Amino acid sequence: MDFGIRGMGNTHFLSVIIVATAVGFAAGAWLGLRSADGPPANEVPVAMPVPAGSGAPAGEAAPQVSLAGRSVAAPGVPAAGETASAAAGQPLEDRVAGVVSVTAPALTLADIEALLGALPANERDTWLADAEALGRLVEEESALRSVLTAAEVNRALDDSLTALLVQRARDRTLVDLYLTRVVRANLSPDWPAEADIARLLREQPERFLLPERVPVWQIFLPLEEGAEAEGETAVLARAREFSSTLRKGKADFAVLAGQHSAHAASRSAGGYMGLLAVADLLPELRELLGRLPPGTVSEPVRSPQGFHIVRFGERLPERALPEAEAKPLARELLVRDATVAIREAALKKIRETHPVTVSADEVDAWHQALLSRDWSDGERDVGSAQATNGEQRPALDADAAGAWAQPSP
Repeated sequence: MDFGIRGMGNTHFLSVIIVATAVGFAAGAWLGLRSADGPPANEVPVAMPVPAGSGAPAGEAAPQVSLAGRSVAAPGVPAAGETASAAAGQPLEDRVAGVVSVTAPALTLADIEALLGALPANERDTWLADAEALGRLVEEESALRSVLTAAEVNRALDDSLTALLVQRARDRTLVDLYLTRVVRANLSPDWPAEADIARLLREQPERFLLPERVPVWQIFLPLEEGAEAEGETAVLARAREFSSTLRKGKADFAVLAGQHSAHAASRSAGGYMGLLAVADLLPELRELLGRLPPGTVSEPVRSPQGFHIVRFGERLPERALPEAEAKPLARELLVRDATVAIREAALKKIRETHPVTVSADEVDAWHQALLSRDWSDGERDVGSAQATNGEQRPALDADAAGAWAQPSP
């Protein structure tokens, strides 16, 4: 298929690399990353006296650390004996460990203009359409600048693990920005043409079908993690009571769902889960759908997370999307397919041009070395951040557990 991809000869590809890399580093500076050229010309040195015990002579200025738009003094460590008694009477925020009070660089109109200018037009228009939304953006950026100030002044990057995670985040951001730039440089702006869209609609009609769907309502009663048999029996008894009350017509499904369902997303809609694709339903629900008449309330259905009281509406048969809906989807699919193809081609050429190879024997040797390593000295926590994108993995909550299928588009 012709994606409208321009030639990717060495000269053109190198020019893309140069431009995209420059953009990547500009984005890095915008995120508070600094180049090797030193501090900006508008930085104003600000010195703070060195606290006792900091390792520098008393009364001398503390070492300077870089901060966006200015320099500030790095804090020293408290002198021996400066513990909780020294903080008595201070506000809580002044006693938080690892925080030194330094005024953050001001947030200006130019900063917000630069931020909005980097966004896609539709996102920028969303922020600008509502003064309250813009106010939220300004508040978020103000908070971000405050925390960045605290992190830099308090030498967060002196910690090797923190520095590694920041570097990894920067590297991944730069890679994504660069590959996005490569895609834009090699995807013709007037592609796909109407003929390309018509060809896709004609050759792959299965991509433009709405699957068989069914409206689903539920009341979800969760089981506590690791619940004993007695706890499960109690939840089942409660579910049976609700089901019996509904089947006898003594209560309204939406009311009971609003009062008792633990699935927050559907609870606020009277238990309505949406139009779900039949093929996407879990086996327990598909089996129930085959024998439960529309509008009938089910007996409690057991899932790994708890008990569900379910009601189905009338099934909607599979149908083709109308042309007015299919053409925009076809355009989106063509652009997505081309983006994947360009990225794969770019990655292949990059790997050939700038090879980084590790042999299978080396990998095996590394594996053995890593297995024999003592990892106890590396089991550290950085502000509860894990090496998996810096996010803790929360336990499965009732809202997630109650979602048996995703609504169809």
